[in-house]
Amino acid sequence: MLVRNPLVTRCILVALALGGAVHCTVNAEAPTEVEATAGTGGSSAGAAAAVTEGGEAGEGGAAGAPEPACANLPAQLEKDATFGPGCVTAKTVVVTAGTLTLKPGTTVQMARGGSIEVQSGGALSALGTTDAPILFTSAAKAGAAGDWGCIALDSGSVDSALNQVQIEFGGADCGLSTAASLQIGASINQLTNIEVRNGLGHGLRLSSSARGIRQLHDLKFSAIEKTSLYVTPEAMNALKAPIALDGDDTYVDVDSGAILDVEHDVTWHNITVPYRFDGAVDVEAGLTIEPGTTLYPTAGVYFGDTPNTALNAVGTATQHIRWTSLESKPAPGDWGCLDFWVEKQVTLDYNDFEYGGACSYGDHSPVILIESGPSSLGHLSFKADKEVGIQDAWNCPTGSNLAAICAFSYVGVTTPLFCGGMAACP
Repeated sequence: MLVRNPLVTRCILVALALGGAVHCTVNAEAPTEVEATAGTGGSSAGAAAAVTEGGEAGEGGAAGAPEPACANLPAQLEKDATFGPGCVTAKTVVVTAGTLTLKPGTTVQMARGGSIEVQSGGALSALGTTDAPILFTSAAKAGAAGDWGCIALDSGSVDSALNQVQIEFGGADCGLSTAASLQIGASINQLTNIEVRNGLGHGLRLSSSARGIRQLHDLKFSAIEKTSLYVTPEAMNALKAPIALDGDDTYVDVDSGAILDVEHDVTWHNITVPYRFDGAVDVEAGLTIEPGTTLYPTAGVYFGDTPNTALNAVGTATQHIRWTSLESKPAPGDWGCLDFWVEKQVTLDYNDFEYGGACSYGDHSPVILIESGPSSLGHLSFKADKEVGIQDAWNCPTGSNLAAICAFSYVGVTTPLFCGGMAACP
């Protein structure tokens, strides 16, 4: 608000000369006495936002004028609102409609336990610049991981866009199934040049509805409690390099302990970082895997009997697609198998399979199980798998096809090919 008491104004000017935000109190019994104390809270980045007499955040006062207190984000927004640059405080904010716009150079100081949720019909526009990023931080004087909850974009908040945004000291429980400082549940316009640091839980969680994010690149994570990225198989479609994980991370975490339906055609991109699947994956659409991609399954990947189910996993002579174990001491059967029951084509070329075979079909444990559908297999290698490399439930290849499959590389595999009730390779 506009300060009208001249004694308070003088107090602010004196305190600012001493270097800091202030809190001035006029003694009600002795109105000529004014107490000035240094303010607290958050990161030092960002100057205080100017506040007009009407209470809205402005661009700043005249040169040499005192800096007023930070603007406050309301608990609920139902129409367009713009804040910044400078500091803004927030507790729990729900955007039900309209767009919450944060200008470049805005610092949002989150109160303990606070979160920002953008619901369907709302949007968050946080478009910082290289010289004036937008910072979400703790309101505490000395911030710590988990001081506040998360920024959550619900499935309908598709008009949201974030660029040059820094997020720190978040990750506390914000009412969602998985803790993460930034939760994206919509195919938003932009998620670029994002840095998440010093957080509990994961850094960023992408749910299935985020698979169509239109721009996603240049993500950076540091000092994150759990894995930097936690995504669903559908949302893997949005991930593209470059991504800089926390120094302790060696993979992207893909939805733990669940059977997941991939309902739309997706591509698992080679982001130079492996993907770890802690549970089975049920593929019910077209799936493409880029050359050079490394995958750490822990169970099976099942390709279901739906009209559009297909797999195109084609590596190159120099960039194989690798399916292997994450265990420090890998062993046969560390993960399951690829199980195909499809109507469309399955194409596997230049794929390496290591330490798989925990699936069972009849009395055997294959790494690749073909139950139905056309398949094209080429340049495959199998190493230390549990028992069977390839099992065809109904048909045996013949002639040159049989010779080509038997010529694949099999190291530490008991039976390269099992079909027709018997081992088919000489």
